[in-house]
Amino acid sequence: MKKILAALLVLALVAPAMAVSFTLTPGAAGTGQLTVAYTLTAGEVLRGMALKVKVNSGDATIDATTDIVIPAGTFNTFIDYAFTNPSGYAVGMAGQHPLANPAAAGVLDLTTPKNDFVVSLGYLDQAGAQAGLTANGSFVITFALTTESVVEVSADTLRGGIVGDALVASNLPLTATLGVAPSECVKSTAPFYADWVTFGKPACWCFSRNCRGDINGTGVGTGLAKKWVTGTDLTAFKAAYNIANSLLPAGGVCADNNHVGTPATYGPTQKRVTGTDLTQFKLYYNQAESGPVTPVTICPDTNYNFWTN
Repeated sequence: MKKILAALLVLALVAPAMAVSFTLTPGAAGTGQLTVAYTLTAGEVLRGMALKVKVNSGDATIDATTDIVIPAGTFNTFIDYAFTNPSGYAVGMAGQHPLANPAAAGVLDLTTPKNDFVVSLGYLDQAGAQAGLTANGSFVITFALTTESVVEVSADTLRGGIVGDALVASNLPLTATLGVAPSECVKSTAPFYADWVTFGKPACWCFSRNCRGDINGTGVGTGLAKKWVTGTDLTAFKAAYNIANSLLPAGGVCADNNHVGTPATYGPTQKRVTGTDLTQFKLYYNQAESGPVTPVTICPDTNYNFWTN
């Protein structure tokens, strides 16, 4: 029993009782946004933090001091800004920012763009006494990027890292990957991607109702009464129906609303607009977006990055 108690005592001494837990959440691909959230897991009081942000790969940068947004009601004192601008400084004053130099404490870093910087934050009351934060929170950094980038966030030991009462450890460093917006409307994993490329990547295949028979990407009417598959589409459909690839009229492939040919393998004798397409076309012809017989809803987006109309 004594051995068991001794072992438990050792575990209790070495195990962090309280820790600040961080998460990094990238925004949607192409936005460049990274949300840095912190959770006080066991009643800690957070008085300040200095986080080193570094782009490990890719070309992500921040272009202005305003690319770091700290929500109101959280950190209100930006220590490096205060140290550099001591005259007339006030807690929460307008115009201050948390961007700091990773190589020198107490020094602002205003040069942009940059991919290696520190976010330096503190919390004070208006009398200058440390009040401390006891609620979870987050802030957002917005990067400019043209290639996928990996961003690392770690504690900046030069400035003391994470500071507060009853703080033992954090789970930093962490990394997150920022994606770029896709440039192609069809996903490269789509079963018809190769055919789409072969036909010159027609934008019509990415019309939001092309699978319903909308060939030209426009409709008649407005709102839920709008009809997407009309006489104009019918004329285009008839011109491409049962025609071999080598004889398809310009834009005829837009009538291929299931994006499957007969035979399946692409070639000059393959036909893209067949009975299967006709069945689908008739189902939605002259129907309104709201029905009443067959609503012309947006196509399933499993194989698409975005719609072109």
